[in-house]
Amino acid sequence: MTKSEAFALRINDAASFIGVSRWKIYDLAKENKLSIRKVGGRSVILRADLERLVSGGPLK
Repeated sequence: MTKSEAFALRINDAASFIGVSRWKIYDLAKENKLSIRKVGGRSVILRADLERLVSGGPLK
């Protein structure tokens, strides 16, 4: 499974996946446009949330 096929991506991978900086990921989370979850001590973002964000659909 490649990173782009993963269920959840780490912050840096999520940023690369949608073509933004990791700081933009944090900004989007702060604006409640993206959810960052903790899994095993790591911060991850669901790939489905990233896909919804870039397609303009509702996140929740």
